Amino acid sequence: MTETPDHNELARRYLELWQEQISGAAGDPAVADAMARMMAGWQSVMGQTFGQQSPAGHGEGEGHGATGRNGDTGTGKTGSEAASAASGGADDAIRQLLERIADLERRVEQLEHTGRKK
Repeated sequence: MTETPDHNELARRYLELWQEQISGAAGDPAVADAMARMMAGWQSVMGQTFGQQSPAGHGEGEGHGATGRNGDTGTGKTGSEAASAASGGADDAIRQLLERIADLERRVEQLEHTGRKK
C-alpha cells in the first residue's frame, strides 16, 4: 500500500518554495522589466477592447457595441459611441472628500477666530 501524504507538510513545503521563487524574482531587474511590459500590453489591449484611449496613443477601439444590420449606428459611423463615465464612483468620492475638507477648514477658521476674541 502507498502511504497517504501529509497534506499540511505538502502545503508548508509548497508555500516555502513559492516564497523562495517570489523573493528571487522580486530582486531581478529582468523580471521587473518583463512584468512592466506585460502590464503595459494588457493596459493597451483593455483600452482598445473597451473603446478607451490607450497609453500608447493607439486610439479608440472600433467595431464594438450595438449596431444596425449593416453596422450603422444611425450616426453615420460604424460601431457604437464610447460610453460616458460611470455615475458616482471615484469622482463622487473625491468630491465628497473635498467638501468635507472645506467644511473642516471653515470650522477650524471659526474656532481660530472665536479663540482670538477671548
